[in-house]
Amino acid sequence: MLARTAVSCHAESIEWRHRMMPRVPSEVMAHCRPSSENDIMGEIVGTTKTRAEIVFEGYLSERGLTFEHEAVPGRRKPDYLIHGPSGDCIVEVKQIEDPDPHPSGGFSAARSVRAKIRSARRQFGEYKHFACSLAIYSESIFGPNDPVIILSGAFGPGYQQAGRDYSKIDPNPSFYRFCTKSELPPDKSFLANAMLSPVANTTFSALIMLTYYQLSELHLEVWRRLYAMQEAGRPVDTHGQFRLLNELAPILQGSVRFPSTVRAIVVENRHARIPFPKDLFRGPFDQRWGWSHGWCGPTWLGATLEALYEDGVPFHML
Repeated sequence: MLARTAVSCHAESIEWRHRMMPRVPSEVMAHCRPSSENDIMGEIVGTTKTRAEIVFEGYLSERGLTFEHEAVPGRRKPDYLIHGPSGDCIVEVKQIEDPDPHPSGGFSAARSVRAKIRSARRQFGEYKHFACSLAIYSESIFGPNDPVIILSGAFGPGYQQAGRDYSKIDPNPSFYRFCTKSELPPDKSFLANAMLSPVANTTFSALIMLTYYQLSELHLEVWRRLYAMQEAGRPVDTHGQFRLLNELAPILQGSVRFPSTVRAIVVENRHARIPFPKDLFRGPFDQRWGWSHGWCGPTWLGATLEALYEDGVPFHML
């Protein structure tokens, strides 16, 4: 289990960088919605590409980015050379599958992230003059479904958390800090075992969580009503949450905005030899996570997510 230590921190230490981005046309978004299993297998057989690579190429095409597959000179041939606005960068794409056998007890998705970092490290050895990044994709319930899992796998596994107050209904994001071994007692030193550090894997410019986004109208409406109750000074408990779910499900169940929208959440490596380009992966549903005073958290939201946040959608639903 990961260490979560509550500490005081002001979210203002992370500056939101506002930049309006164009909306993706609906006909383009439809291009990247998940296909049926048979369609997926047909594509893989026909192209010899993994599901993760197919999804990633769809995302790149949405963003209007020029790319080449396994086109970099050398022995290792990382997956993609992307020609971005400010220069070229390399992205290796890895997919996390269900563990075999399925775990019967506790399971840490961060371990799978660490394994993919080790694998990608071998791909990047010849390309230290490029900005190199690892994109991780998973359709498994055992895969990373939150940026904190990517953070834990790369810089942890243990971390301190601040910002969002879990003792109440809080719309704000969380921020994370990763301790060094010297800050921990000897019996907790295993919590400071970073894969990305000043002396390890500095070729990694960033880790990218490639995933789908959609906003559930049911969960949003339940959250808004509970938040209004809290702000009015009324008690909020689990019973009230389930009562609202039962009340609203017949009306809102299955109602979603932006169904199956592909997006990228970029987590910067603060120890990188070459920083990840600031003008790459800036879509309307994308996020950028960066560092300030030793803390990591969201530093930029795509235009659609930013508008949702300003409209009162809590950060954990973005």
